[in-house]
This record gives sequence, C-alpha cells and structure tokens, in this order.
Amino acid sequence: MGVRVEKATEADIPRFIDVQYETFCDEPYHDALFPGGDSPELRARAVERTIEEMRSTPHLHVLKSVDVDSGTIMAIAKWEFYEQERPESEWKKPHDVSFVEPQYQEKALAFLEGSHAVRYRVWEGRPYLLIAMLCCHPDWQRRGAGLALVQWGVDQAKQLGLPAYVEATVMGQLLYEKAGFKPVDAVVIRKEHTGRPEDAVYVALTHDGGSKTNPETDGGENN
Repeated sequence: MGVRVEKATEADIPRFIDVQYETFCDEPYHDALFPGGDSPELRARAVERTIEEMRSTPHLHVLKSVDVDSGTIMAIAKWEFYEQERPESEWKKPHDVSFVEPQYQEKALAFLEGSHAVRYRVWEGRPYLLIAMLCCHPDWQRRGAGLALVQWGVDQAKQLGLPAYVEATVMGQLLYEKAGFKPVDAVVIRKEHTGRPEDAVYVALTHDGGSKTNPETDGGENN
C-alpha cells in the first residue's frame, strides 16, 4: 500500500468531515468546536463551514493523505502558514465563536482561549507553521497516512526556514515525536469547561524545521 499527499479540494470536504467526526467522536476539543453530537445535518453544516474557511483563509493549506491503490482518503490535515512577523493586534485579537449556537459559545471560547494562550507564550508574533488539525480515519490508522501529512509540513518548514508547532492529544503525541517534534508546553482545559470528570490536556510540541531558533531553547517555553 502506498500513501500520496495531495491538496484537498472542496469536493473532498464531505469525506474530510466524515474522517474528522469518526476520528474525534469522543474528543473534548472537537465536541467544543463542533457541538451537538453527530447527525447528517451537523456534518453538512461542518462541510459548509470548512469550505468557507478554505475560501476565506489564504494562509490555510488543507491536505489529504490518499491510499494509492484504492484512492480512499485515509487522513486529513490543516496546516496554517504564518510566514511573516505579526503585530499583537493580529495574533492576540478576540476570538469569534459565532460559528456555534449561543448555548455552546462559552465552552468553545474556553477551549480557544486555552490553546491560544499557550501559542502566545510560545510564539508571540514570530513566524511559524501550525498544524491546526490532523486526523486519520480509524480504519486506516498505523499505515503512515498521518505521518505523511506531518512530514509534508515539516518539509515546507525546512524550505521556508521556519519552525513548526502543534497541540496534540496524548495519543497523538507519539506521532509528532516520531517526526521530530519536542514538547515545550501544555494546554490544560479545566473540567468545569470540558463537561467531563477530568481536565483536557493537549501537549504543545515544536519542530525547528529550517529555523535557527526554537522556543524550546530560546525562552519561548512556559517555565
């Protein structure tokens, strides 16, 4: 079986959303940003939202990892390229949670503020590449599909001379460490916001890519 990484098109997004829902069906972050459970209607709304995001976000790269033999999309990823220094007014602007229903907005805001607080500490306005999302359908895991999407971005980071960054689930951490990422911090969402018996923890990891500096060694880590 071979794996091929390609840019996703709008026609791929229904499958993209299916992979996302099947992979993250019980994941707190997904539940916060795509609330209400699972239904054909909710998936259709997620498709529309993702297509709009693709059209309106020039620094976003939406990718798919395809099985060469069958043509099946096995895994998907969103990479965001912040290639230039950004002013604080841009990287620390308030979060818009109008994409979810009012009853879910407090929870969505807690998750976004938690993750972005770590990004502020690690990067401030410095350039870097972000893995905003990566997931592999359960039926296609452990075949190199996810790693191929990570490596695509690492290769881009090396070409651009920039570091890369991701916030990973504890299970996903091993994948990123295999690709050369190293832990530098952690996002902790308190249980009062997760709606679950425990806090949600995501490991913040960086890869130096082609950069001569890295927050892990240059003071960006939260000590």
